[in-house]
Amino acid sequence: MSRCRKALFWLHLVAGLTAGLVIALMAFTGLCMSFQPQILAWADHDAARVAPPADPVHLPIADLLSRVREDWPDAKPSALTFYADPARAVMIALGRDGLVYANPYTGDSVEPATPRLRSFFEFTLRVHRWLGGEDQATRKITGHITGAACAAFLFLCLTGLYLWWPRQWTARVLRPSLWFIRGATGKARDWNWHNVFGFWNLPLLIVITITGLLMAYKPLADLLSKTPPIPSITRPEGARPLDPAALLALAQTAAPSWESITLRLGNARRPGANPPTLNPQPTTPPITIAIRETGSLSPVPRQLVVNPFTGEILRDESLSDYPFARALRTLAKPVHTGEAGGLVGATLGALATLGALVLICTGFALSWRRFFPKRRS
Repeated sequence: MSRCRKALFWLHLVAGLTAGLVIALMAFTGLCMSFQPQILAWADHDAARVAPPADPVHLPIADLLSRVREDWPDAKPSALTFYADPARAVMIALGRDGLVYANPYTGDSVEPATPRLRSFFEFTLRVHRWLGGEDQATRKITGHITGAACAAFLFLCLTGLYLWWPRQWTARVLRPSLWFIRGATGKARDWNWHNVFGFWNLPLLIVITITGLLMAYKPLADLLSKTPPIPSITRPEGARPLDPAALLALAQTAAPSWESITLRLGNARRPGANPPTLNPQPTTPPITIAIRETGSLSPVPRQLVVNPFTGEILRDESLSDYPFARALRTLAKPVHTGEAGGLVGATLGALATLGALVLICTGFALSWRRFFPKRRS
């Protein structure tokens, strides 16, 4: 073994032993969240569906929110999602308090059918990103730990490829590195599995670690592309922000083939107050409306940036309009989670995280056998 190869081998081993437990925890929690959108959609199917009347006329949004507050007095609606399908309920996000589904014709609202399942996914995400930390100070520390573990895993992937690279490309040499050896046990089995899972999962694992680093370190993402600044808008004298109904009509006009429209409310008021409107400060940021259109395969919704006082569309952007670097940055999260590929992407992500777990387990086993070999009697 050459000096360079030997040095990389020991760096590979030390990095795996140092960050292995954190990497294994992140891989396991990532595996648990692989099919989260599909599982939640299946679990909430009945709660998210309504029986449209013969004359499907929606309640005014202000009346809908008032009735939701009657059922949930402490509710603070932060976003509304409307669907073109008349049999879909309006999804009302309540910030950190979860969400409810409201019948757009009667105003009746229900909680998701599986609050415990949603709590499980929220806890899993917290462990995945911040090792379970809840307060901001703890997350600042644990976020650096998980980010460093992600960087270590990328290093393990690249050095592992170098160490795997055969000197001779023959079937006899490649076969144990590309497929399972039947009947192998002990060190031979661990070495074989480590090579096979590492080789076939390497492209996916590199993509997952790079997108994870872009999400973990904003300065690193800024090197790729900076998010365009959103200018503040000065409120005209005596002007009032547009209400959600006007914003919804604006979005429907701009996107006739809309499938869903999400409005983010500027501030949520308590029961008895006026219907929620955008925060009427002397200066306020524009409103961003997310639109998913029928037939669109883009994992990123179309974005309308709107003047909250005049309804002027300041920016109308889809993923195809983004510069290449910005598109890569925007796709980091949906690619990392597998949402970009739907069920296929979720399956590939699950296989990759499962492979990462096997790599960690076999890596620890090989290290144990190296440092604590069995003595022969």
